[in-house]
Amino acid sequence: MSSTDIYIRELLIRYFLLIIFFLALLHVFIGKNFKDIRALFFMNHLKKFSHEYDKQTEAIKASLFHDLNEIESKIVDLKNRGLIRILELGVGSGSNLKYYPQQCRLIVADPNVYFKQYFMEQKHKFPDIFLEKYLVTRAENLQNIPSNSVDVVVTTIVLCSVMDVRRAIHEIHRVLVPGGRYYYLEHVADNPETRKYRIQSFLSSKLQIWPAVFGCYLDRQIDHLIAQENFSQIAQKRLRIKSTKCSRFFKLIEPHVVGVAIK
Repeated sequence: MSSTDIYIRELLIRYFLLIIFFLALLHVFIGKNFKDIRALFFMNHLKKFSHEYDKQTEAIKASLFHDLNEIESKIVDLKNRGLIRILELGVGSGSNLKYYPQQCRLIVADPNVYFKQYFMEQKHKFPDIFLEKYLVTRAENLQNIPSNSVDVVVTTIVLCSVMDVRRAIHEIHRVLVPGGRYYYLEHVADNPETRKYRIQSFLSSKLQIWPAVFGCYLDRQIDHLIAQENFSQIAQKRLRIKSTKCSRFFKLIEPHVVGVAIK
């Protein structure tokens, strides 16, 4: 047995088997309520994870969003008032609000209804940001947002969990005004030659364990998919974000892509 196989076996035994067994029992005995329970589980898990993740990415996000205050809206009414409209997908508990310009117009979307309470608590800390809409929907289902209607779209660790990545990116492109900007920070698959990629693929696409438990995929080449969309300019780079706690969980999502794409 190879070292990779041994590592995967230990990972499964230590972190996943009991959880999967428990979730399977819930699915059998609770049936249609399973999705709600899974959403609650995911929300509680993500809240704990986000605290550590936000500390590790603060400098990266500050650099990514540094020019938001310099953007001039392409929407005449907003331009005349010196405002911009931002759409954040997968907003979660609102950890990105501190990077947004005061007085901006904000639309947020998240498929997990249980995040709304925590987002609103965070939003109260930023009273000068005007919340236009809170949508309970996925990134690939933005039919309530007109085409060419937002200046900026933001996603941070969101595209790993959507059902259809290409559709989500296409929707992002659709709702942006010409010249609008898409800011993103996403964890991605490692280099296909690496042991980590084999583990990511094994847990995500082969066994489907990671999506079942945590609701996201480890082995998506999101930077490649963004590059295939019809953006006029794309500036992106890969980097590794390491946790000071060095948890096995965080090590699996170390590879990231950060970038800005312009419609």
